[in-house]
Amino acid sequence: MEIIASRIAATVHNILYVMAEGNAYQKNETATRKTILLFVIDFLQVVRVVTSPLYGWSEQTSNFVKNFDLVYLFTDVCTRVVPRYSFFILAATIVLVVLADTAYVAHLFSQGEVHKLWPIKVLRFLVAALVTTFFSSVIKWLLIPVDCLVTDEKSMSFYIHGPGVECDPLRSPEVIISIPTLLLAIVYCLFALMASLFWLEINPLSCSPTAKCTGRVEMCFVFMKIAATFLVYLAESISTVGTSVVLFAFCFAVFVFHLRTLPFHDKIINQVRGAIHAALMWLAFTAIVVS
Repeated sequence: MEIIASRIAATVHNILYVMAEGNAYQKNETATRKTILLFVIDFLQVVRVVTSPLYGWSEQTSNFVKNFDLVYLFTDVCTRVVPRYSFFILAATIVLVVLADTAYVAHLFSQGEVHKLWPIKVLRFLVAALVTTFFSSVIKWLLIPVDCLVTDEKSMSFYIHGPGVECDPLRSPEVIISIPTLLLAIVYCLFALMASLFWLEINPLSCSPTAKCTGRVEMCFVFMKIAATFLVYLAESISTVGTSVVLFAFCFAVFVFHLRTLPFHDKIINQVRGAIHAALMWLAFTAIVVS
């Protein structure tokens, strides 16, 4: 059993190492500014999640904050043309492609066929997009079949049984979609955590703006985003104050961990990421006050 686990860990490490090594960067301000822009896009998505009314914020505040999230604005425009569940299909398809590509790359490593670069390039792009920049939005799209429990959006029951039917994702035939969706979301979260942990570059002379000595801090940040997404489903059970306190604890822990570690080799990137953690911690604390 230990041999199998060590082989799996070695395979995952090799895949992510090759992905990181394959990136070509030049040390310039453009690359740094691009990284900061992606950090801000990700930050605005997380802000949209943590300013949910289920964390104690008013509907007006939550709707106002959403207007700063570029991904939300894009989806809001698109849902006026296509059904909202189209984003669930899109997210599920992309996640399945990532998992399939990861399995294929692992197979190539096990067979010693490392000369095929296109699967690694595809995986590098998808991991960079799904694990870092667009994680919060993709996980929410995956949960569309069950998000009627915490939002006023049209549920699967509406599309299957018609208007006036109460939201119940665990009722037949809705459960046929709900259970696989939750399983896929769990697998996606585990994949994101593992990718964040192993995506690092120890070399301090690396030209990559996101090069870091450890992936543990970013993994904790991903875990915080996962918690922020799923805590709202417990709001009715433990109250908005309780969910806000738990969220603040996660944000505070990630902020302190970042300050103690300063994982990025680039000073500016460390400062920007630290500012993001501080802002999220302040929002979580403010949620406790307004609750």
